[in-house]
Amino acid sequence: MANTTLEDKDDEEVTFNNLKYLQVSYQELLSNSLTLSLGYKELKIKFLKLSKEFKSLEKENKEQTNDLSKVNTLEVNELQKEVIDLRQSLYKFVNGVENLNKFLKYSKSPHDKSSLGFVKEKEIRTNQIFVAQIIESLDVDPMTAESVQKDRPNLQGLTQKDLRKFVYLK
Repeated sequence: MANTTLEDKDDEEVTFNNLKYLQVSYQELLSNSLTLSLGYKELKIKFLKLSKEFKSLEKENKEQTNDLSKVNTLEVNELQKEVIDLRQSLYKFVNGVENLNKFLKYSKSPHDKSSLGFVKEKEIRTNQIFVAQIIESLDVDPMTAESVQKDRPNLQGLTQKDLRKFVYLK
């Protein structure tokens, strides 16, 4: 029994020491839990604020993407209208060019005077008379004058100086 009394005393001391240790541990845990509880409450408040901010940013993002898509759609529509207008202008231009080509194809040369009561034989006679008058005024020998009259079609539009050059070259 003596052993049992010693063991009981040890048990009482251990229990008493354990009780103090447990109380200290309990106090530490209690203070830590209060600190953690306060930290949790602060983090919860921050989380709620950030959640609200995130939702508002998401909403703003959706609104801006909708606005941007509307603006892009409007710009695309305007550009499509501009393309249509430019194509119509090009079509008008091409048709105008085709019409001008047809008109020029079937029109007369500016040197064609047949519709003005002009007789081609008169033109030939007047040209011959004109060349003869020029040759006479140049004082050229008759042989050279004949060669000038033969080449008369090539002499249309020449001045008197040009005719002198031509006569001297022959």
